[in-house]
Amino acid sequence: MENKPHFNIYRTYSLRQINAFAMIHGVAMGAWGIGTLATMLLGFQDVLLSALSLILLLGTPFFAYMLTKRYRSETIGESGLFTLTQGFLHAFLTLFYGSLWVAVAAYVYMAYWDNGFLVDSYLNYLSRPEVIEAMQQAEWKEQVEPLLGGHKIEEVVESFRQLPPTYYLLMCLNTGLIWSPMLSLIIGFATRKNKRT
Repeated sequence: MENKPHFNIYRTYSLRQINAFAMIHGVAMGAWGIGTLATMLLGFQDVLLSALSLILLLGTPFFAYMLTKRYRSETIGESGLFTLTQGFLHAFLTLFYGSLWVAVAAYVYMAYWDNGFLVDSYLNYLSRPEVIEAMQQAEWKEQVEPLLGGHKIEEVVESFRQLPPTYYLLMCLNTGLIWSPMLSLIIGFATRKNKRT
């Protein structure tokens, strides 16, 4: 009796395929993240860039969704199926690879180019009259001051000068790993397709 290969018609993808697309899309995701960080950094000095950085940050899940939707359109095949697993894995790996690019960029910037610019910009931001006024509000004192452990916020910011570049690298990676699973699950649900339309 001849052994015939078993094909699962519902599994029209491979992890290798998802990973290959995610690596490519991760470059775009990384560029998005680096742009977001750059506008955040410059946003300490410019209100418009600060607003743009917020828009980019909030748009990150939508951008990851669009990349996963593009992957779906390029690979859905004749079955017309795109599973929750495909969407989740592609979005998760895309966000992961993107966070790697952001982490490397943050490390290189902090190790070779910053020279105290981040801390100086933050301290200048804290010295603005509107920011000083906001920090004197009761809500600020109730919510933020307990987190400072009895220190002034300027002292906490000044302590950032002592942090090694690897701290910023790990912070970017940790942030990516914390948010990626939840966002990827939402994207997986949003991009799944059960039949050809």
